Amino acid sequence: MSGAIKLTAFVASLLLTGCGLVAFEEAGSNLDEDLAICNRLYPNKRQKPTLPRIDCVVSARTHYFASLPPYYAKKYFDINRLTAAQMRVAAERFDKGISTEAEFEAEMASAQLRFNAVIEQHTNSAAMLAAAQRAARPQTCTASGNTMTCY
Repeated sequence: MSGAIKLTAFVASLLLTGCGLVAFEEAGSNLDEDLAICNRLYPNKRQKPTLPRIDCVVSARTHYFASLPPYYAKKYFDINRLTAAQMRVAAERFDKGISTEAEFEAEMASAQLRFNAVIEQHTNSAAMLAAAQRAARPQTCTASGNTMTCY
C-alpha cells in the first residue's frame, strides 16, 4: 500500500488546477520518506500487533495532508480521518482475534477503496471545472489565407 502512488492522480489534478509545484513535490517526498520509515519498522503488514504499523501509516498520511496548501488540507481532512479510523478498527479487530487475516485484508482494502474513490471523484471534479473554465474564456482567432487559428 503506497500512499504516494495512490495519490499521484490527486496531486496531478492539483497541479493542473494551478497549485504550487514546489509545495506538492515537498509533500510527496515527505510522504514517501515517512512511508519508507513505516515499512522499515514494520515490514510485515500482517504481523501482530498490526496497530503500530497502521498508526505509523496514518501518521504519515496525516502529515502529508497537513503539508498541502490549506484549501486542500481542509478539503481532504475528513476522508483521511475516516480512512484512518477504519484502518485502526480493522487492525484492532485483527489483533484481538475477532477477525481473520482475510477479513482484515478485506477491511483494509475496503477503507482504501473508499479513500481512493473520494480522491478520484474530487480529482475528476477539479479537472472538469478547469476544462469548463478554459472553455468559457473568450477566444481570439486570426485568419491567414485559408486557415483560421484560434487561441
